[in-house]
Amino acid sequence: MILESNVNIVESILYLYPNAKFGTDFYAIYDGTSFKLIEWRMETPPPSLQELEKAYNDSKFNVLKQNKINELDNACKNAILNNFTATLNGVDYEFAYDDKAQIRFTGVGVLFLGNKITNIDWTAYLNCQRMRITLSKDDFDSVSLAALKHQDDNIKKYSDLYVQVMSATTADEVNQIVW
Repeated sequence: MILESNVNIVESILYLYPNAKFGTDFYAIYDGTSFKLIEWRMETPPPSLQELEKAYNDSKFNVLKQNKINELDNACKNAILNNFTATLNGVDYEFAYDDKAQIRFTGVGVLFLGNKITNIDWTAYLNCQRMRITLSKDDFDSVSLAALKHQDDNIKKYSDLYVQVMSATTADEVNQIVW
């Protein structure tokens, strides 16, 4: 036996040496109590116990950070797909911004730009009540700009939180970051 640890030696070695192959370059066992490095066949000397434990902790911390990034990415996507608010003639309407609505915004925008239409009926929500309103080109531009701001605000929030996650130095700091 080369060394023994309470941390998973295999994970630690694969973190330190991503190209290493278990069973070919090294061999370790778990006896129910601890992990034991039995054989080391790589050209470099085997890592020390301290290096293995640090690698294990670093790998777990990096996984925690990646999971938090994935969580925030999903929250951002969901927030973008939610309704947004646009003010028309002093009235705050909500508009859908799911995938279908985004496609419709693009198509209708092209029609307005090409002077193919001068107005369009659009679904909006006022006090949680669904209604159809007629949008002129100027109205549509206002709503489209509000949609873009909605999207950009959520992307900026994600970017700011991403930087916080990547700057975090402890698991507690990572866990405190929420959408």
